[in-house]
Amino acid sequence: MAVKNTRFVNAGTVADYNQGHYVELPKFQEGMLDLVDRRVTILNRIQPVPATGHPTRYWEQTKFAKNAKFVNPRNGGTNGNYGVDTLDEDYGRVEKSAMLKALTSEIKFTLFDSELVKQQGVMEALLDKDMKDMIVDLRRTQNNSIWNGAATDLNSNDSAEYVGLKTQIKKERQVAKPVKLNEALTPDMQYVADEIISQIALQESDLDFDAYPTALYANPQTIDYIIKSEAKRENRQICSPDERAELGVGFKVYTIRTSQGDLPLISDPFIKLEDGTGGKKKHTVYAVNEKLIERHYLTSSEPRIFKMGLNKTLVDDYVAVQFDTIIAKGAEAGAHFKVSFEL
Repeated sequence: MAVKNTRFVNAGTVADYNQGHYVELPKFQEGMLDLVDRRVTILNRIQPVPATGHPTRYWEQTKFAKNAKFVNPRNGGTNGNYGVDTLDEDYGRVEKSAMLKALTSEIKFTLFDSELVKQQGVMEALLDKDMKDMIVDLRRTQNNSIWNGAATDLNSNDSAEYVGLKTQIKKERQVAKPVKLNEALTPDMQYVADEIISQIALQESDLDFDAYPTALYANPQTIDYIIKSEAKRENRQICSPDERAELGVGFKVYTIRTSQGDLPLISDPFIKLEDGTGGKKKHTVYAVNEKLIERHYLTSSEPRIFKMGLNKTLVDDYVAVQFDTIIAKGAEAGAHFKVSFEL
């Protein structure tokens, strides 16, 4: 009797070697080598706050009433009492609002795939891995939009994305002639760190507002440049390897010494380098007060995962949903600013 090789079509995709009666099937290590970037940056360091509605509403005070004055200790003021003739009752309290945004992600398993991995005994591990990947994808999209969101107005739905901090933070200081790493120092070259320090000192001299940055954020390449430019100083560096800030989970970062203390210089790859003039790249350092950057959320500050019912396609469907928005309070008062330069 003749012997025939019987197989399903496309069996070559599951058999590594098939020669005569010898079949070698693929065997994999348990687990999966994971090289996907899962860094979460500013998201973990800003305040989650329950939204008041849609839009979420809040108040900001942009000034305070000035009624204090010196008077005669015995007779008081010109009206013969210790009161004020004309009261300043403008407290600069402004009602503001922001539209909530919806961020979603999804994974699907066909009925065949679900039953196959169940029979193999790896369904729970695979589902757990895919769930984590879905949340990581959602967080990465969220982190990018925190800085680069395309919306332009907090109180508008002109875009489904956030109003990025790049748009919300308008106060900007430009460094016209940054230090060149491959050239000798000249008197007209400017250190980026000096510009940051000077801006904070300028704000500290403002008697009307009491809002200062608590951290500095920049692209990793920007931070690399700042550290290397500081190494060119003839005197003691104001950003040195000996002075680092602990961010938790083992991360230590450089700091810049200012009149408000040492501010951590935090690397954030979602702060992108932009095209500058003459083929140069524009770098931006964001000085922010993390306590005044709020994420207003609906129902839960964390993404929620919903298992959808099976429809006629018998697809096992999971959807992650997050309702929230990003608000940089105190932008007009100098709580946040940015320093930009081109290289």
